[in-house]
Amino acid sequence: MIGGLRVTHLVFVGTDPVLLRFAGLHLTPSDRTVVAWLKAFTPQMLEKLSELIRELVYDQVERCGLSRLTIDRDGTVLRTGTKVDGAERGFNPHHLKDLSYYPPTAHLTQHGQILRVWNRPGNVHDSHNAAGFLGGVFEDLRGRFGHRLPVELRMDAAFFHPEIFSFLDGERVEYALKAPMWKWLGLRSKATPAEVYRRRKLAGTRQSPQVPAALPCRCQSACAIRKATGNSRHGTGAPSSVG
Repeated sequence: MIGGLRVTHLVFVGTDPVLLRFAGLHLTPSDRTVVAWLKAFTPQMLEKLSELIRELVYDQVERCGLSRLTIDRDGTVLRTGTKVDGAERGFNPHHLKDLSYYPPTAHLTQHGQILRVWNRPGNVHDSHNAAGFLGGVFEDLRGRFGHRLPVELRMDAAFFHPEIFSFLDGERVEYALKAPMWKWLGLRSKATPAEVYRRRKLAGTRQSPQVPAALPCRCQSACAIRKATGNSRHGTGAPSSVG
């Protein structure tokens, strides 16, 4: 909110009144002091801090009276220095030689707040152990809200896999995934059939370029994806494999 992204940015934002009021301080510590404090954290302390942050988010959910919970599951590449423990070269197309972390994150879409983060090396694919990560998110949400708030999930094409479909159907959550244009899905021919494009003439103007006259709606695309993967919306069984 105030523009700081790294600990070293405390030099520039340390006097911001919003930050000072939020932290309950009259003067912010130096970046070296904060780094030394963070290094003293143990895994147990980090887990306690994560629980506190989640409870604050859940309090906001109840205060705002949300009728459903929308979660965005994504990953973020964090570049590091050469002496950082656990960083590896991985999925960073713009800086292939730089070490990085690739932590998966779960955001509450309505508020933009983070529900859970796992820190891991940059050479681990985003979809690795997605079921374990999301299972922890769902368990925490239902432990606080039960089943009275519907949960829906949004993910990108990295999670388009039958095992993930089966897991999400078993959890009874709604989900939307970006469908990759893999050949075995046969979606390219359904998404852009040649007959839906035509030239449209406007009265009194020159001929306009080709524009889509009608495109398949999202429901039709979703049905095509589920038919291709052998998966039903409310079924809990594992989808059939598609070669």
